[in-house]
Amino acid sequence: MKYLHYTTGSESIMKMVKADNPKRNLRLAYELDHNRYALFDLTGHAESIYTTPISYQIWGQSQAAKLIGISRIEVFKLGNDEQEIWQTKLQKFMTEDHEGCNGMYWLKDARNTSNVAVLTCWKDSKALQAWQQSNEHRELTQFNHNYAKILINCITMRILSF
Repeated sequence: MKYLHYTTGSESIMKMVKADNPKRNLRLAYELDHNRYALFDLTGHAESIYTTPISYQIWGQSQAAKLIGISRIEVFKLGNDEQEIWQTKLQKFMTEDHEGCNGMYWLKDARNTSNVAVLTCWKDSKALQAWQQSNEHRELTQFNHNYAKILINCITMRILSF
């Protein structure tokens, strides 16, 4: 898969879209922070099936990454020189084992190349919390402490179907 597209909405609409696209690799998720649903499309298609998608190109992923369990997307706005440093750190973390981790994806915003993201997938909330308290996670989020280095979006969700 080369692209990740997702959209949010009510459970009934997300289930209807999923039913209308049986050949797509769609996963329904419940967005924990905002009490709404999301529908993920892992695909080789650059164009999304959604009317209002959030789209990323998948630039890398950990070995045997699976979009299951508790997932978290963290989006960063970085300058070109910062992207290289951030990418090097993320690629290192993607090759390491993290207890309870189902996978990591390195994403680049399809519309705004200064936005990069990491999608992590965890066995449960406890494993996600351990990651968020780790030195590795702090190294990635250190980019948030400068006006040009801000975390612009953060979503935590439970994947319900695959």
